[in-house]
Amino acid sequence: MEIAAVGSDNPDAYGLVRAGTAGIETFSVPLERGADAEQRADWNSRLRDAVLSYDPEVLVSSGFMRIVSAEFLDTLRRADGRAVPMINTHPALLPSFPGAHAVRDALAHGVKVTGCTVHQVDSGVDTGPILAQTPLR
Repeated sequence: MEIAAVGSDNPDAYGLVRAGTAGIETFSVPLERGADAEQRADWNSRLRDAVLSYDPEVLVSSGFMRIVSAEFLDTLRRADGRAVPMINTHPALLPSFPGAHAVRDALAHGVKVTGCTVHQVDSGVDTGPILAQTPLR
């Protein structure tokens, strides 16, 4: 499988620089801080259109600190109509410690074992089916 493109909601993200240096196409779809529901819906549509312009087989999210809408996920379809699954990396062993502060929360809880998870994205926050996990001590 090839990387079709690397995208971000932050046009200054270092991942875009690294991808560009490696000859991989990049794109950015910014979302204003404090965006209202209408602006978020518009952002989800623009993000979906940008992603689908590359006709990906899978959408991989890593370090992407935004929640996409259920409509975004439902309309993420390839040119041939097949659904594009979205997967995400998460720095904790889900279902424990979902959300943006997983590492901080795990440390505050005093866990003896933590780890990382790869899961399919659904309309919840880190609630999709778990695809892989690795524990760390």
